[in-house]
Amino acid sequence: MNVGVALPTMLAGVGRDDLLAWMRAVDDGPFSVLACGERIAYPNQEMMAVLAGAATVTERVAIEATVSVTPMHPAVHVAKQAATIDVLSGGRFVLGVGVGGRDEDYRALGAGYGRRHARLDEQVATIRRVWAGEPVVDGVPPVGPAPVRPGGPPVLAGVMGPRAIARAARWADGLAGFDLGPDPAGVARTFEAFRAAWGDAARPGAPFLQTSFWFALGDDGPDRLREYAHRYLAVFGDEVASAMARACRASSTRAVRDALSACEDAGADEVVLVAPTSTTCTGRPTSSPAAERPCARPRGPARNVGFVTEPLYLRDAYLAVFEARVVAVAGGRVALDRTAFYPTGGGQPHDTGTIGDVRVVDVRKEGDDVWHRLDGDPPAPGATVTGTLDWDRRHALMRTHSALHVLCGVIWNEWGKAVTGGNMEPLVARMDFEFDPLPEGFGPRVEALVNAEIAADRPIEVSFLPRGTALEDADLIRTKVNLVPETVREIRVVDIVGLDRQADGGTHVRSTGEIGRVEVVRTESKGKANKRLRIRVHDA
Repeated sequence: MNVGVALPTMLAGVGRDDLLAWMRAVDDGPFSVLACGERIAYPNQEMMAVLAGAATVTERVAIEATVSVTPMHPAVHVAKQAATIDVLSGGRFVLGVGVGGRDEDYRALGAGYGRRHARLDEQVATIRRVWAGEPVVDGVPPVGPAPVRPGGPPVLAGVMGPRAIARAARWADGLAGFDLGPDPAGVARTFEAFRAAWGDAARPGAPFLQTSFWFALGDDGPDRLREYAHRYLAVFGDEVASAMARACRASSTRAVRDALSACEDAGADEVVLVAPTSTTCTGRPTSSPAAERPCARPRGPARNVGFVTEPLYLRDAYLAVFEARVVAVAGGRVALDRTAFYPTGGGQPHDTGTIGDVRVVDVRKEGDDVWHRLDGDPPAPGATVTGTLDWDRRHALMRTHSALHVLCGVIWNEWGKAVTGGNMEPLVARMDFEFDPLPEGFGPRVEALVNAEIAADRPIEVSFLPRGTALEDADLIRTKVNLVPETVREIRVVDIVGLDRQADGGTHVRSTGEIGRVEVVRTESKGKANKRLRIRVHDA
């Protein structure tokens, strides 16, 4: 789960220096997104202007509107603002949309308050048409600029209630929720309702699930939190504002940490923290130890909701040259709309090669996106590029990975032992099994059995199954613990015909005969019920 931070724009008196400090601290910290909300009849800065500024002074984090009360504005204007911020940020903008709950904001802008939900549905369709470069008014040219990402920024729905969720699930890329407490059960119910509505709408994949909550730390944290909440909610009347303020409970380090854990357990992809202070939250407090940081999360590039890198390597491991479009650039790393570069994962290291004429030195998958680190200047967002793999390295890793599957199949079939760990580099690897102790003469016997299966030249086939169907076959998960994330709806199956069939996301050769010869270099004990085999792959 990622953690983001909202800018303190809802506090009266927050100025340029405060906002610049927040923007830079969040971008330098462990956070995934920098967010800002919208109100009109309130002393806050205008949301889109603030986010445009954030886009120009940050390099890494996503920039998110949480949320634009879109029915207050012309849809074409919102589309143009969002596309502009997407360009300024290099493809990092996320547009949250909703109908709001304060008629005074609508009245301040002279906007109608009726049919808000229906108007929002219509507006999102118009926004997407603008982003696609289509004319939306007869006789008027298309409205630009073109967003960095094909189809435009991701759109999250700031909705509550079953009817609003059902409508939004038809057009949103995910949910931008909010919970006062936060109440773990309430967050879980909202997420489940959005997942169900997503399924009812026959949407592919899984929705992006985000929530947010107010928090305050320090000795006066509870008081500051309630005062902030009451002031913000005063539009609903004193009695209601007081009751809602009392529901806000994230006013200590432990409470914030517990709330983040509860949101993660509920299935949150991301949580946005909203603080009632203009003091920067960098994830590096000055007085408390690092273990007490409620915001601490591993630092990474901004998560992405809307563009999804097509993983060409999953369907064609032999594709060594491909064309793609750059959809995002962040700090020497690029994301493409499609890639044949395998990202580090599942014990298999990343591919290397070139994008254009610049070396690819690292590849990582984060969410649905594959990021390529370059040893040189990255291409511009929107550019069409040619990717070329270092084929010798890729093929060596394919041979090694397939050799490990042969090893796994032999040990499963002969001894019924599950894998407890593994890793590989080109033509060398290790795999751990739950033996205690190893059988006598184990190494030479395994080597002979593995090479016999290689000599049989068994076909290696790849297929894709719905998650539910795949998990009905207990033998598909060969690791000691099921490592397939809950969000994966389609499971890739690698079948060494007649020997081994298991869920796997790596690259493989077409038949065992292509592996070569396997040498069991040595066996090691890594503790009770955990024994390691080290292998080397040789040319035949």
